[in-house]
Amino acid sequence: MQLRHFGFLASEKATGITLHRLPMQTMTLALVWLLGACAAPVRVTPPTETPAPVTRPGPANEQPATQADADISRTIREQAIKAISAGQFTNASRLLDRAVRLSPRQPSNYYEFARLRLKQNRPDQAQQFVTKGLSLNPDPALQAQLEGLLDTDS
Repeated sequence: MQLRHFGFLASEKATGITLHRLPMQTMTLALVWLLGACAAPVRVTPPTETPAPVTRPGPANEQPATQADADISRTIREQAIKAISAGQFTNASRLLDRAVRLSPRQPSNYYEFARLRLKQNRPDQAQQFVTKGLSLNPDPALQAQLEGLLDTDS
């Protein structure tokens, strides 16, 4: 004898069980168990510690975020100096821009930018970089170099 129950076809001979003889509670429990076994448990773990945000230099920050940023800025500035010597002004400008973003309080970056702008025949922009470099209280030797750029501009 074949029975049809909930869209399933069962044979009493094959299974030894007829669906109509199982109590409805047992069938509901089996269905809930099967569906529960398919679901993955959701585990929500609160963060144990919130890491401090990484700050990048900007107008509000006085110093580079890390010494590593200052070292990277110096390396990039040295690459820019080589690019200026090779006449690769676009590449030098890109490199100096990156150095300034990493270390905006480093007057040497502005000195090199001013030199680049003078080589590009852009004295107004060079003047702005000299002024910015001088506003950062450079050491006396760099201050003299920055002021020397102003003298060659006039």
